[in-house]
Amino acid sequence: MSTLLDIWNTIQMKLFPAFEQEFDPLTEQEREFIKIVSLLDLPEHTKVYNWQGFGRIRKSRLALAKAFIAKSIYMIETTDALIVYLKGCKNIRRLRGWELASQVPSAPTFSRAFSEFAKGELPQKIHEAMIKKHCGQKLAGHISRDSTAIESREKPVKMPMASAGPKRKPGRPRKDEPAAPNVLKRVELQAGRSLEENLSDLPTVCNVGTKKNSKGYKTTWVGYKLHLDCIDGDIPVSA
Repeated sequence: MSTLLDIWNTIQMKLFPAFEQEFDPLTEQEREFIKIVSLLDLPEHTKVYNWQGFGRIRKSRLALAKAFIAKSIYMIETTDALIVYLKGCKNIRRLRGWELASQVPSAPTFSRAFSEFAKGELPQKIHEAMIKKHCGQKLAGHISRDSTAIESREKPVKMPMASAGPKRKPGRPRKDEPAAPNVLKRVELQAGRSLEENLSDLPTVCNVGTKKNSKGYKTTWVGYKLHLDCIDGDIPVSA
């Protein structure tokens, strides 16, 4: 973790004072944004989305990736609300690379860029690179595993009804009657498969989720469920 500590000290001692000379006084969330972006190698990860010399020149995907991070930090739910916030807040807009409010892209541009990032698995690739760089050669002493609900405004996908097997007669089966084959659950199958096979088998559509809260009561929501494995230092290593 020494590399992370060195980066943190550089951010605290050098980067924040330099930014405060150029910007208005930084808020706590703006400092949080600077810390996160400083840890990520965004220019390297977003260069594949840049304009390749054909067609209309694209808006900077680096700036749009920074806006994607800001949307999460500020917990802004919609793209339209993000655009309004960027146009109204000079500091946060300039930190993303847009000096003027008129330079903030339109909602369709944001949507196209976010769709590209999702299809290209940009967040997953950045996270994988960070874990390999800062934690790859170190032994994790503890892993804390938990899940959290992600509510969504989508409609849950209708799941196909499970096909009912042939009805069997009540009572004990005959000795010469073949036993019904056991259908293994997804968790039981995962041990003998590769990571890619397990990930591709996980459901990714919007659904109705249920889990027990800290008091033992069941809660239900429409959306998704996120599972996280965190090592010492509250660092998420898998999701």
